[in-house]
Amino acid sequence: MLRAPALQEIEGGGGRLSTLAAHLRAAPHPVRLVLGLMNDRKASSEEIFRVLRLFPGAASRVEFAHGEHDLEESVRESLAKYRAEDMERHPDPLAEAREVIEAVRPLLSGRGLLSVKAVAGTFGVPWTRLASSLGTTKQAVNKTPDAAALQSALRPYERVARLRAVLTREGGFQAWLNRPNPHLDDHTPLELIENGRVEVVADLVEGMLTGTPT
Repeated sequence: MLRAPALQEIEGGGGRLSTLAAHLRAAPHPVRLVLGLMNDRKASSEEIFRVLRLFPGAASRVEFAHGEHDLEESVRESLAKYRAEDMERHPDPLAEAREVIEAVRPLLSGRGLLSVKAVAGTFGVPWTRLASSLGTTKQAVNKTPDAAALQSALRPYERVARLRAVLTREGGFQAWLNRPNPHLDDHTPLELIENGRVEVVADLVEGMLTGTPT
């Protein structure tokens, strides 16, 4: 915050303002400068323009306040803007984690373990076929669909299902699974999964979610 009786005094700031302008431009975080004018006379647009020209490349970070009441309001508003912009720059990783947790929840049993039947239902394939591809039997799955011995083999399916965190439209995940994909030589993801190449699809999804698709 910079206080002055009027804009004319600020215009005469010279080198001091140049230093402030350089700081505003270089700041990696969303710094804002409030110019507090102690008189209550509202400045004209031309006067404001002349002052903003003293802050090249940082004019959008400069706020004006006329009088003590205006100054208090402007400082509060600037702090709120700072918080909002800072949040945009540093999104809540816990919120992102919650989205992923919700995306894979349908794959889990009541014990919180990956379940063959739940995974099959989410991917839209018969659970007996999935059981066969995992090298287990129908009898074993019927007895314990979330067996500890199957968790490692089911993990790639969980990685693929994380895509549900962004494909939130009803049926969006199923549509993606059944759509030819240029990153998979125009095969559908489900084709590769059913041919025992679920790891390839899992790597693709991981790349999509991190912004580096292969």
